Amino acid sequence: MLTGDRRPRRVKSLATVPDGPNLLVANLLTSRLTTLQGSAIEIWQLLEGDPTLSEMANALVALHPEVDPRRLVEQLVEFVDELSRAGLVETSPSGHSPAFDRR
Repeated sequence: MLTGDRRPRRVKSLATVPDGPNLLVANLLTSRLTTLQGSAIEIWQLLEGDPTLSEMANALVALHPEVDPRRLVEQLVEFVDELSRAGLVETSPSGHSPAFDRR
């Protein structure tokens, strides 16, 4: 479904706290606090288990068959990019783990 598939991973320095219908995510190294709501929480939960963007997209399409899959994938990629800019996730090419990069 996605070309050049990436594997987003939550950074290790995070703390999460439910806040009613929201989820507060704090980066403990930068002291940045982000509030997730609605579908953003669904996507955050999909980050469990080290999925690729394609795997996440397939799960979202299955959860939301009423949504145009192309639009859903577009929004997923945009949101993962936002999470990356916020310092909450790191992305690597599928099959590559930044933790084992020995350059």
